[in-house]
Amino acid sequence: MIMTRFISFVFALQFIPSVAFGAIAVGNTSNTNALGVDQTAVSSLTWEHTVATASNQILIVLVGCTDDVGFGVGAASVTYNGTAMTFLVQQIAVDGGGTDPSVDIYYLVAPTQGAHNVIVTLNGANKIAFGMA
Repeated sequence: MIMTRFISFVFALQFIPSVAFGAIAVGNTSNTNALGVDQTAVSSLTWEHTVATASNQILIVLVGCTDDVGFGVGAASVTYNGTAMTFLVQQIAVDGGGTDPSVDIYYLVAPTQGAHNVIVTLNGANKIAFGMA
């Protein structure tokens, strides 16, 4: 459900008139995850992401996780190359089973170009978490 809404949002972006704003292009993508019910819960994610050389860029990071240990879901903060990213929205799907999966979206206008780390600090420990840029 959460990913369906995000995909719909991205799909809608392509209909913004390119005459007024210029063409929208997708640059490099990257991701990481920490999965496993039997593994120790994680409280942060770190991965390298490369922003290509171009103008008028925005970096969008999605963070997904579940809360099966009672700490609350979602990201507390996201940085790229040490710069704090801006929180946009969180969607929580209350599933009744106690895991309450969520997706948070953060963005950064004019990110530093080149290869740098994306660092996500989660709200508590989560057994399943992923991040993508």
